[in-house]
Amino acid sequence: MRFSHFSQLFVCFSHPMGILMFMIHDPNRSWKCLNDYLYTIRCELNMTPETLPHDALYWLEFYDERKTFECVLMSQTSPWVCVMNLSTRVEETFMDTDFFRISLNYSFHGKNDSVVLETGYRPVLHIQPVPPSHLMLLWKPDKAVFHWLSGYDDDILLVPKLQYQLSIQGNGKVFDIHSTLTNLSVPMSAFAPDANYTAHVRSEPHQIHYKGVWSHWGPTVYWTTGSTSTDDPVTSLAPVWMALFALPIVLLFYFSYTRCKGCLLNSSPAPHIGDFKCSVMLSENVGDLLQREESLQIDRLIEEPNPTWFEKMKEANDGSSQTSFANSSTSPSMGSWAQAWMSVEQGSVMYSDEYCTLSHTK
Repeated sequence: MRFSHFSQLFVCFSHPMGILMFMIHDPNRSWKCLNDYLYTIRCELNMTPETLPHDALYWLEFYDERKTFECVLMSQTSPWVCVMNLSTRVEETFMDTDFFRISLNYSFHGKNDSVVLETGYRPVLHIQPVPPSHLMLLWKPDKAVFHWLSGYDDDILLVPKLQYQLSIQGNGKVFDIHSTLTNLSVPMSAFAPDANYTAHVRSEPHQIHYKGVWSHWGPTVYWTTGSTSTDDPVTSLAPVWMALFALPIVLLFYFSYTRCKGCLLNSSPAPHIGDFKCSVMLSENVGDLLQREESLQIDRLIEEPNPTWFEKMKEANDGSSQTSFANSSTSPSMGSWAQAWMSVEQGSVMYSDEYCTLSHTK
């Protein structure tokens, strides 16, 4: 009985140490610690809960030659996990020259022990960046532009050394695009019409001076393409804009033409005495001409005299008295024709076979 009880106690006390020794010499490195290169370190240990005492306490100890920081391991799920946030305990973020000694500690029935897992853990070689943030999608006439933020302040030395992966899913396909910038363009031809798409982005160190793994995916954006992949709201409304622009011009020409037609194509103008001018004239002179013609209308129309009568008028004009013509019984309007004939002789009247109107000349 005593031997049996002693054997159980020996197994209980020696079992945690056996697990710790196994973790140190495991070729698969059954533990890992990643950091965000700010203030947080997250460690995972592959310890099977069934092989460990339920009332044992395990934690990791980080020592940087100045302070010691402890991180308690939780076994809610496999693997065991501890998360240590130093934002309230240190003033600066992780630096390229920082290093820690990491020890695994346990406490079981008042017995404490520890095993050193790493003597020179350097955060710069085990980075898992924070996820990129504020992913946005901007549409251009021939391309889609994606833009995001690194998730870090610009003064963090890691930021220029990050590379990104943009993953676009939709229409039954997935294609990834890599970039060292926080924006990239995708041609519109890459998207199918009338399809739903999603996109998200992640980052990792460039693996030269800063090393580590991919971050978690950042927030996702969603969108649906239109009927055609090259549709643009501005170009699709181009016919409408052209029609609205042309309508006032068409109406202006139509009303101008209608007004000119009504003014110029008058079928029965009143005859006038004075200089002859062609009836086809600019529309802006029509109003002034009509006002002048109204004041010069004659009372009656005169028949065209016989050519022999004009010869007599010419001879009479050379030496005879005009009163004889006025008293002549051949025509009741001899004086008026004489005045008209004298105007012809003086060159103030122009004649044309086309239809013309008379206007007064000062």
